[in-house]
Amino acid sequence: MKKFLDIVDLLKSKDMLVEYTDKELEIKDITYDSRQVNKDTLFFAKGLHFKEEYLQSAKDLGACAYISEIKYDIDLPYIIVKDIRKTMYIVADYFFDSPDKKLKMIGVTGTKGKSTTVTMLKAILDNYLIVNEQKKAGLISTILTYDGIVEKESTITTPESIELYRHLSNAVKSGIEYMVVEVSSQALKYDRLGYIKFDIGAILNIDNDHIGELEHPTLDDYVNSKLKMIDISKKLVYFKSGNNVEKIESKANDIETVSYDINNPDADFNITDINYEYLINYFKINGKEFSINLFGDFNVANATCAYIIAKNFAVDDKFIKEALEILEVESRSTIIFTEDKKLLAVLDYAHNRISFEENFKFFKNNYPDYKIYSVFGATGNKGLNRRVDLGEVSSMYSDKVYLVPDDPNYENPIDISKEIVKSFKREISYEIFDKREQGIRKSFLDADYHTILFIAGKGSEHYQLKNGGYEKIKSDYEVALEEIEKYNNK
Repeated sequence: MKKFLDIVDLLKSKDMLVEYTDKELEIKDITYDSRQVNKDTLFFAKGLHFKEEYLQSAKDLGACAYISEIKYDIDLPYIIVKDIRKTMYIVADYFFDSPDKKLKMIGVTGTKGKSTTVTMLKAILDNYLIVNEQKKAGLISTILTYDGIVEKESTITTPESIELYRHLSNAVKSGIEYMVVEVSSQALKYDRLGYIKFDIGAILNIDNDHIGELEHPTLDDYVNSKLKMIDISKKLVYFKSGNNVEKIESKANDIETVSYDINNPDADFNITDINYEYLINYFKINGKEFSINLFGDFNVANATCAYIIAKNFAVDDKFIKEALEILEVESRSTIIFTEDKKLLAVLDYAHNRISFEENFKFFKNNYPDYKIYSVFGATGNKGLNRRVDLGEVSSMYSDKVYLVPDDPNYENPIDISKEIVKSFKREISYEIFDKREQGIRKSFLDADYHTILFIAGKGSEHYQLKNGGYEKIKSDYEVALEEIEKYNNK
């Protein structure tokens, strides 16, 4: 519990304060979501689409005051501030008593591979911690949120600062020591991380993505947002031969860095002898042998990043090796064969150029005689560059394309699919569907011997962003399993 006027004084000291109601109040909770308001909550009125009715709803539910950049005609004590986003993390840090300072904080960002890498890292840490009778590591990622109190499927990569700090506070209360955070470019751009300083941070790669009016207006804006990871990390791990590596190395001049790369003896950790044999990827890191149940050189690189971070905390190689050997990241580079091995479904969260190119590269190298049927879409209202990128890449490598909705939000998914078709680099067969599940099932119906069904974008996610809300759907993984079973039964 905090005092309202103490928060006023804090914001005054940070030069955020514009105007306030001089009133003694006890604050029991803070939130920006009117649906989560309880008695004596300090409510944050923020967002482009914020409506006064949300504030009225918050008041009706028990909000005792609000913070905003705008003064509303509602009888409620208020604090008017210059910047609501900065105010959120200033107040969140104070309200939750700087929980990040009581945790070993790990952050991972990149254009591709964030979710897989943090999942690998949590598995490694858990394997080590359980043996040592310690609490499992916390995780905030696109796949899962776990803080010792809350465990749920995620709908966003990095939450807003209030929720982020709340999860960290829960972790502290639960006795968790390690917290692994998947960090999005939006979180970096808009300071959702607040005062958090990662003990060790990682940049997996920086490529062209998330370019659009509502995200990053230019590639430079996207790259510079990713580079902010350096500012909030005490130590940095990075892939040495990725795009924009010169910018990473230049900016990271003042902190300790650790590099990794494939077949590059100049890297601190050199990955060699990558060998994929029927669903298992074997490889060496500085001569030490490891394996993962995920295909592709990119996943070997992700595993190496997780290895380096674990070693930073003195985790023994045996715990790392054991965790990587048994780990399965559902619908991340997942291959499901039919019993006759003549049809395989590949499920991946791939949703940008670099991830599509890496998948197609793997298909061509390992299954050169197979046709490729690609099932995917592009998000609405953001990442507009993906429509061009995915259209170009898929048309160059696919024998047929099935375009389906992928978080269309406020846009018509059919219109999004038509934009993708305009970017095809050559004439290929394609179909457009207004239901994701229909497109996936049709691709199985059309497939014959020696066909790869590349189902990209949503993996094991059970929701789809539509008209500002989340609609329940059957996951790609579930649909693929059903279709494989049908095939096998025939």
